[in-house]
Amino acid sequence: MRTWAVGTVIVLLLAVPAQVYGADRKGFIIGSDLGGAHVSHHAYGNRYSKPALTYELRVGGGISEQWLVYAFSHVVAFRSADRDMSHTIMGIGGTYFVRPQAPSLFLEGGTGMSAWPGGGGWVGEGGSAQYGVGAWLGAGFEFHRHFTIRLDTGIGSGDNNRTSSIGVCIGYLRY
Repeated sequence: MRTWAVGTVIVLLLAVPAQVYGADRKGFIIGSDLGGAHVSHHAYGNRYSKPALTYELRVGGGISEQWLVYAFSHVVAFRSADRDMSHTIMGIGGTYFVRPQAPSLFLEGGTGMSAWPGGGGWVGEGGSAQYGVGAWLGAGFEFHRHFTIRLDTGIGSGDNNRTSSIGVCIGYLRY
């Protein structure tokens, strides 16, 4: 089911008329990143330090050729003890590019709601979802128009959960 949903989103994004996107970073933007991370998760007195998979989706706009503002979802998925876990930060973020066109270094960050579905695991595993506050910061390089690589760190804190991560992502930013 998840594969079908991801495929549908990709087809819909590719079907968007080319006129929506410009030759610079001003206007509508949509992007995604995929990478690996090292995560430290504290829950109910237990601490886990594991490798993780990271995924990020962002949709928003470029207010200039160097500044982007967007809504984002930053997900870290990992195996903790005997169950699959996820930590998500959803909120508002921004990116500043040093140069108006690629290649360019950039800094980015965001803050928002932090969530652990199912009490710290995948939805449907039982338990109720927990919420808190989260933030992430990153620095990277747009090495070719639309393509980026970045190092980032994120942290989220809730009632009985605290998760922090540091990772490397490869991304695609459509503008």
